[in-house]
Amino acid sequence: AKKTMEELYALMSNHSIHIPSPLRLLRLANGKRCEFCFLSGTNHVRPGLGVFACWDCVASGRETLTRAWKTSWARYNRKPIYQTILSYPRVASNGYSTNHYFWSE
Repeated sequence: AKKTMEELYALMSNHSIHIPSPLRLLRLANGKRCEFCFLSGTNHVRPGLGVFACWDCVASGRETLTRAWKTSWARYNRKPIYQTILSYPRVASNGYSTNHYFWSE
């Protein structure tokens, strides 16, 4: 629960997410499974997104949770606006390797 609250505090202080309701905070503090597929266990909220989601739901888009941006592509490296967007603190994203995962809808 401590790691979850630390992740949520970082997201709320950057204004990346809205302040959760008390009931939502209770669910996040006691959560043990993915909120989308209910199959995989997770220990804390997904960094950068603020939800309990297993890596399969984040990466594969099983529930269309996120969409991957491959930042290794040339069009992202040529224009500095993309680096500005990806490094902005209010953008809720989850970076892994050369991909950034953003909400799909």
